[in-house]
Amino acid sequence: MNNNLILTFDLDWCNDEILSYVLDKLIPNKVPATFFVTHDTRLLHTIRKYDFFELGIHPNFNSGSSHGDNYKDVIDYCLHIVPEAISSRSHGLNISSNILIYMMEKGIKIDSSIFMPDAKNIDNFYFSINGLKILRCPYNWEDDYWFYQEGITKYRLSDIMELNSKILNFHPIYVHSSYDGTKYARNNINTRPENMLDDIVYGYLTGELVIKKIKDSLYCF
Repeated sequence: MNNNLILTFDLDWCNDEILSYVLDKLIPNKVPATFFVTHDTRLLHTIRKYDFFELGIHPNFNSGSSHGDNYKDVIDYCLHIVPEAISSRSHGLNISSNILIYMMEKGIKIDSSIFMPDAKNIDNFYFSINGLKILRCPYNWEDDYWFYQEGITKYRLSDIMELNSKILNFHPIYVHSSYDGTKYARNNINTRPENMLDDIVYGYLTGELVIKKIKDSLYCF
């Protein structure tokens, strides 16, 4: 996986305006991405039109979840929205052996509910039981993780370029340049870049490095 860049997005119930904003940045350059879905929207049909996009599920197992009262109901609810999904990342990264087993039984082949901040090399591994297996794929960069870093006013592209394996996670609501992320959910966020996707991804693809140099290394799960 060295030198590969994987873009993922946790939708987190973002509205269509915000999701459209993200799609408009990815589609013109055919940038592969995996979207972990929390809710139904007409834009899922748009995403399905492009073979460089993938839809996964983003099940919310927290108490009071709108997805369901138990982990089986939650997974079933999400798969009803995205029946073709083979990948999953749990909201809040909540996971357990029982959840993994049920996801395997329902056809999920990849789980990305492991966050390893700034890990330069990431190794995938299989969770196997009773003849079933699921590939566990950690990721090593996330937008809101950087909001908690004291004394840092802005992330740097070099922070990502130094990683051999680059599996990035964005939340569309933070990408959207007109949205004040400091008012979104966390009062202790100390900084919000004006536009993450432009600065880290879109600028990386279309800037001095030239898109064709790295485009072939981009893929989704």
